[in-house]
Amino acid sequence: MTPSELEKRLKIRYPSTIYVSVYTGNNYEFFGLLADLSGSGFKLCSDSEIISAQDYALAIRDPFSERGGEYIPFSVRAIWCHKSNDGLYEAGFQFPDSANGGAGSAGEAFFKQLRDDFKATARAINQLEKDSELN
Repeated sequence: MTPSELEKRLKIRYPSTIYVSVYTGNNYEFFGLLADLSGSGFKLCSDSEIISAQDYALAIRDPFSERGGEYIPFSVRAIWCHKSNDGLYEAGFQFPDSANGGAGSAGEAFFKQLRDDFKATARAINQLEKDSELN
């Protein structure tokens, strides 16, 4: 593993605290579920194998939308994919401009909001665990 790859692996990842479905960007067919999210990309769980080193046009339904979940398009590159013990495929995706820390499209604000939500939930869970250890 190169120093650059190691640096990417060390980025903080926030586990998904809500079910967020990801869809194909052209016909909005179900593609997989968001498993975790970092500043440079995300992990997805899928029934289908995902081809690494390929660009994907995807979309996500905004769970924060008051209008019933609009589709938000974004582009990513599949970095890796492997089959997990439960038979599902797990794949890592990178945002095109991850060097700048975001999705670089209409999805950028959405993913920032989602990351903030995951962070807040992780902090709350950590605090609850600490409080329970004190009791």
